[in-house]
Amino acid sequence: MVDTGVIRGGYKTFTEADGSKVFAKYTVTEFKLPEVNGTFEFTGGTGKYQGITGNGSFHYVRVSDKAAWDELVGEYKIPSAAAGTASK
Repeated sequence: MVDTGVIRGGYKTFTEADGSKVFAKYTVTEFKLPEVNGTFEFTGGTGKYQGITGNGSFHYVRVSDKAAWDELVGEYKIPSAAAGTASK
C-alpha cells in the first residue's frame, strides 16, 4: 500500500498478491489523531480491477508508530469482463 498526500487528502494504491491494483483518491474530513475520517473515490485499477469505479467513506486509527487500522465502507462496480475474476 502506498500513500501519497498531505493532511487534507491524497492518493492510495491497494495491491493484491496477484499484482492487481486499485487506485483511489481520498479527502480527509476530520483529523483528530489518532483517528482520521474521510471519503474516497476509486479512480481506476489493473488486472481483475480494470475499470473499477466507486466511492465511500473511511476511518483510520493509528495504533502505534508502526501499526494502523483502517476501514473503508462504500460501493464499487467492476465492468463484467473483469468482474468474473474478481472476488468480494
